[in-house]
Order: sequence, then structure tokens, then C-alpha cells
Amino acid sequence: MVSREEAQRILDKYERNYAVFSRNASRKEFRTVLKYVAEESNRKQRKIARLDK
Repeated sequence: MVSREEAQRILDKYERNYAVFSRNASRKEFRTVLKYVAEESNRKQRKIARLDK
């Protein structure tokens, strides 16, 4: 699981600009941030659907 702090640090490095991020980020950084976004999205969807306990 990717930590929020790690994803924030990477995004701050690219000034929270998606165009700059997608163009200049390393493959590992890109996958890390997208994995964090996917995990958060899934967590929120599960909460809305009341599948989490």
C-alpha cells in the first residue's frame, strides 16, 4: 500500500501539475502516484457502497 505522504512528496516535486508530472516523472514515480489514486478511489467507493466494515 502506498502512503499518502509518499504520493504527496512526489506530486510536490512536480508542483502538482499533471502535464509536467506525466512528462517528467520516472516510471516508478508515475506508477506510485497512480497506484495511490486507485487505492483511494477503491476505498471511497467501498465506503459509499457500505462494503467496508
